[in-house]
Amino acid sequence: MDSGNNQQKKEVCPPPASPSLFDIEERNVLMHNPQGEKQFSIQPINEGSVDPKFAAHKAHPGPAITQQMPPQQGTKEERQARKEELNK
Repeated sequence: MDSGNNQQKKEVCPPPASPSLFDIEERNVLMHNPQGEKQFSIQPINEGSVDPKFAAHKAHPGPAITQQMPPQQGTKEERQARKEELNK
């Protein structure tokens, strides 16, 4: 009697499908035509214009520059007194 543990199951696979005539002709054209494989080309990068998808990320000018900030009002003692008055 066979134990079944040591035996491998034999699977019956269908025979591979034969390639159609169209596939063979297409393969021959690609093999003999060097241009057949060149489907993609490198596109130039336009660095001068802003891509509209990313325009919102470049809209904010960033932090204020020291030259654009308003001057401080009053002396240091006046500002300290005003700060204490407002923070009561």
